[in-house]
This record gives sequence, C-alpha cells and structure tokens, in this order.
Amino acid sequence: MSTGLSSSGSSASCRGDRPGAAGAVAIVPAQQSDHVGVYCFLNSVFGGPSQAEFRVSLEDPCYQPGDRLLAKDDRHIIAHVQMLYRSLRLGTLRLPVAQLDWLATAPKLQGRGVGTRLLQAAEDCMVRRGALVGWVRTRSPRFFSRLGWTVCGRYGRSCGDARGVLGAMMEKGLRPGARRSRLHIRPWLLWELSGLAGLYEEWLGGVVGPFERDRACWQWLVRRRAFDQLYVAIDGSDLIDMDERKVQVVGYAATKGEQVLELVASPAKRRVAMMLLARVCHDAIEADCHAILLNAPTNDPLHKVFRRAGGHCRRGVSEGGEVFMARVPRPLLLLRQMKDLLVERATAAGLPHPAELGFLVGTKRYLLTFAGGRLAVAARKPSPHTVELNHADFTRMLLGQLNWERALADQRARPHTDEAARLARTLFPPVPFWKPPLDDLKREGENPY
Repeated sequence: MSTGLSSSGSSASCRGDRPGAAGAVAIVPAQQSDHVGVYCFLNSVFGGPSQAEFRVSLEDPCYQPGDRLLAKDDRHIIAHVQMLYRSLRLGTLRLPVAQLDWLATAPKLQGRGVGTRLLQAAEDCMVRRGALVGWVRTRSPRFFSRLGWTVCGRYGRSCGDARGVLGAMMEKGLRPGARRSRLHIRPWLLWELSGLAGLYEEWLGGVVGPFERDRACWQWLVRRRAFDQLYVAIDGSDLIDMDERKVQVVGYAATKGEQVLELVASPAKRRVAMMLLARVCHDAIEADCHAILLNAPTNDPLHKVFRRAGGHCRRGVSEGGEVFMARVPRPLLLLRQMKDLLVERATAAGLPHPAELGFLVGTKRYLLTFAGGRLAVAARKPSPHTVELNHADFTRMLLGQLNWERALADQRARPHTDEAARLARTLFPPVPFWKPPLDDLKREGENPY
C-alpha cells in the first residue's frame, strides 16, 4: 500500500488489500524510541521528509508519539499511519476530529491486508480518543470507501493572470494607493500573533474544514515556516508599535510562490480582502510571475474577481485526482453533540413544535424530536416524517456537505413526506467547505512528491 502525496505531503492513497492475509503482524502505537525507524521508513516509501522537516513535525504542540500506529513484522516497521487530533467548527459547535496522514505499507508487502488492518486500528484509536469525525486526503477513494469513508468537501481554487486580476479589481473601484485609506498592508511582525489568532477565530464559524488554532498552534506554524510571506492588513497608523493591544489586525494573507495559501479578512472590513490580494498581485508582477493561484472557500467573493479577469475557477470534489474523505464512526453520538446547533437552526427558521424527523440509513434509524425549545435524539425509532439516505449522503448531510437539490433530483434522498423534506433541509443546510493548505504544507524544498 503506497501513498501518493500531494504538495502538502498529507494525503494518503492505497492499493486494494486482501483482507485476512496479513499474517503475524503486530499493530502497536509508536514510542519516542521509534522516531528514527519511522523517519527511515517514511524516506524509504516517500523519499522524504528531510531531517529538518521531520524534526519540526515532532514539535507540533498537539503531537504525541502514540498518535502514530506502526505495523511491525519481526520488529521491523512495515506500515505506518499518523493521526492528528484537532477540533473544527461547525457553526457554534466544536467537533473533535482526527486527520490521517502518512499512511503507507512497505511496497513488497502490499496486497496482504496490512493496510486494511492498520486503517481499522486507526479508526478504533480515533473512537477511543473521542474523535467524532475522521478526515483524510487521498488519491485512492475506493480503498477508503470500502471501509465506510465518504468523499466529502470541495476544493476552491482560482488561477489567473496577476495583471488581469489587479485590473479587474481596479475596474471595480479599488485604489490601493488612495490617501484616504487608513489600511496598511505590510509583512507581519512577531508581536502581532495574537491579532492573527483572534481574526482567524472570528472567521471560523462560517465554513467547515479548517482546524481550530490556539496560540501555541500559531507559534508552531510560524516556526515551521512553510509559507514564503505573511502579510497583515493594519487598520490605523502604519507606525510600528510593539504593543499588540494597540494594533488592529483586520486581515492577513499567507503566500508561497505564486499561491495564496490562506487569505482571511474581517467581515466588517469589506475591502480588506481585495487590498491584500492587490498586494500579492503587485509582488507577483514585480517578481515577473504571470500567474497567481488563490486557495479559498468556494463561496469567497474573490473567486468572482478571477472570473472577471478571465481566470479559471475550480470547485470540484477532486483536484489532481485527490479528494477529501470523511468518516463518522458514531452518527448517533454526533447527532447528540449537534443538539444545540440544531435547536439554533430550528429556532432561527421559526419551525413549529412539537415536530419530529426520522432518518433511515440502510437498516439503521435515527429520530429527532423537537419540542419546548429542546431536541431529543433517539435510535431505532420510526417516524412518518422520514428521509431515506445512503450512508455516504448521511455523512455529508451531518457535516453540512449534502447538496439537497441534487440528492432529491437523483432520488438519493427519498423523503416520505413533504414535511420530512422541509425539516431536513432546514436542520442540515449546506455549509461552505475549505481545508486551508497552510495547516499541512511542508517547508520549502520538502514537497518532492
């Protein structure tokens, strides 16, 4: 089971294994003493990472040696997977998640079921650690779908000519050099870290996919230095002030080469995002770089700028043959964790109560009962207001990634009543998805895959 990595080095792809053929292979959590062996194994399969990149990955504030699982045969590492435990935001809800990385089996031992066993063991660990959702980025969705993983989430990328993009913004009235502007774009300073973290936290609630980042995580991302440049947008004086309490960071953009890895702006400052993009375009032109690539949520207005400039916008589930996949091992527990969020949505929509909504997923039933401003979740109880879904679409629905129009038109979603359809679409609306490359991208020269 080999792994084809993207430029981030964080995806996994697997050949089909023959279940039950793994033989006497022990699957054990890694220990600190295994780090040298893990490094050598990863290099034998991937040709990387370098010593510097591997060392900095061990400094991740969330990292523990036991978050790696190793398959060993006669004390030799023959397969490896790493689990990164994080949390992400779904509206006001914080979800504990686990991302799988560096999944691989030694080439000579592929096809013997080792990869299947290792993935199943990783899922067991995820459940024990309390993760409600598993994520993986892979070029082999068939392998993962056999074990209950679902293609989930879309890429949002736009590519265009830097001069054309800048011209399109100026046609809309953008004047980066206008004296009336109090906005200043410049490279960031170390003492502005709290401003970055606060702005990112403010932005998180409207999109699914990005991990939460505390100050320690931001410090590690900075030490890792996977980006080339990090710009900040400062509202106010352009004088350097080392007192972070006096500096209002209203936007930032992280770039690497011609790519905008992450661009976040305050919702209250509508022009900040375009000002940041304009600065990136100016730098690209100065460096004689003709193309610029934007990574952003699919609903980001900046994609429209690229379209006006004649650029290409890609919003598919696959990018370079690579897809995001999710696994919800305990749907009932996730639904119970979502109760407050579902009540918020029901209240905002003015749903009458009492009301109930059932789901039939294969042979499993789930029932939501809304009454008195509260929501109860039960299993195995039928309801006349039921929606039938397959496992994959049920997972997408829970994570806000189900396109109801398409699912209903294709009869993948089959509501038994009009009331069931209305309730389901109200309680589980689609939410924009985005996985920022900054979380996973390796340092310069660390992406030969």
